[in-house]
Amino acid sequence: MTEAEWLAGIDPEPMLEFVQQQKVADLIGLRTAMRKDRLFGSACCWQLKNLIAKAGCLEAIEVAERIADDQADADDHEKAYWDTEEIADKLRHRRGNDDAVCQAARLVNLLFEESGEIPSYAYGYLIDLTPERRRASRRAWAKQNRRSLFT
Repeated sequence: MTEAEWLAGIDPEPMLEFVQQQKVADLIGLRTAMRKDRLFGSACCWQLKNLIAKAGCLEAIEVAERIADDQADADDHEKAYWDTEEIADKLRHRRGNDDAVCQAARLVNLLFEESGEIPSYAYGYLIDLTPERRRASRRAWAKQNRRSLFT
């Protein structure tokens, strides 16, 4: 439920259902897990800052971090998702799906998914987009950051 839907809401049923979903998510630790997943994904993005800057998606990483910290609303989340999706699609049409800048935009778009797969996909993109000579240091960086976030 977006903020606009909440404010325009007349029927309390969907509003109560939304609040209940949030309570359940907190109870089972889902929101905490998603926060960590999104922060790890954002950290992977910052490691690829130059490519992501070329894609025009740096601000979206900041939005993802604000979402992780509950400092952004659903409208910000949705806008960032669709903006990065559009950027990635335009890059795919211009440069091809295997282009590094296109893949970097796809990585940023991934941050706005509601999926427990964010860390594994973000790590995969990070390694794939890193030159071979720097992969060992990126693997060590990722291992350290995952350890600190997920323990």
